[in-house]
Amino acid sequence: MKKNKAMRMASALLVATLLTTSVISGVFAKYTTKAEGNDTARVAKWGVVAKLEGSLFGPEYADAAGGNTVDTSGKTISVSSKMGRDSSDAGYGENLVAPGTKSKDGAFTCTVTGTPEVAGVIDIKAKGKNISLAKGTYARMTFVGKITKDEYDAGGEYYYDYKRDNDPNKEKAGYRKATSWEASKEYYQAEEICTLDTDYYPVVFNLSSTSNTVSSDSLAAIIGQLNTAASFAPGDTLDTKVPQISWEWKFCNSSPACGGYSTETGSGASACVYCIADTILGDVMAGHDPYIYTSGTNTDGGGPYYPMASNKSITNLSLDINMAVRQVD
Repeated sequence: MKKNKAMRMASALLVATLLTTSVISGVFAKYTTKAEGNDTARVAKWGVVAKLEGSLFGPEYADAAGGNTVDTSGKTISVSSKMGRDSSDAGYGENLVAPGTKSKDGAFTCTVTGTPEVAGVIDIKAKGKNISLAKGTYARMTFVGKITKDEYDAGGEYYYDYKRDNDPNKEKAGYRKATSWEASKEYYQAEEICTLDTDYYPVVFNLSSTSNTVSSDSLAAIIGQLNTAASFAPGDTLDTKVPQISWEWKFCNSSPACGGYSTETGSGASACVYCIADTILGDVMAGHDPYIYTSGTNTDGGGPYYPMASNKSITNLSLDINMAVRQVD
């Protein structure tokens, strides 16, 4: 009996040991790995500021002593769409340009600033039209009337009104050069003769780095330079300033300047071509049409001169600039 009890106790201890070993083995075999995470984000910075400020033109300009610009404070005004007029008059206070006027330095600026955190592009789109007078020969016909043969022989070139003196259905109306004297004919003489070999653009526009002239459309030239697209990368500091736009309509566009044109008449006239051209543009703007035009086809040695067509001149100037800064993928 004692032996059996001893065996039973030994068996019980073995089972207990096995159970204990199993428990200990299970504890040491369990490995645990943990990971925790979180994330945040913010909106990428844009912060781009684009500005178009100021004006290139104005309703009044100071005289030469005052700089000829729109800055008229305390200065004598030489060009004005306001002075001597009622505010209800058509055209009162409108911006204008004239011989002897020009832009003020820094009067018009175009800037882009900021440090965006995205890629993008700066788009500038410009359009406009410049004042101009088409190439050709222009003159003012002054009525003389009937003259004697001696006056005809001594007076230089005389013209007659073809439409009045002939059947208007035969040929286009115009002034023809007289080739012989007729006692009954009424004559005209050409004054302020102006021959332009190229189209004339009296208002000369420039950017900071250009030097344009009156013989080409300088406004079209700077518009071509302004119409650009500039790319930028994230983090680029934008400090873009469009080169300063300037313009000037010189009091005399001849070189050297004439200082005021002569009013000599006839074939030997020595009047300043550009000053006469300026006067033509001013008269057209005022609704006067005293000038006549020839394309240079002179089958009879002088003329024919025809009434000046509306497509020979542009008397209104405009410049529109639009700027956009946008993100790109």
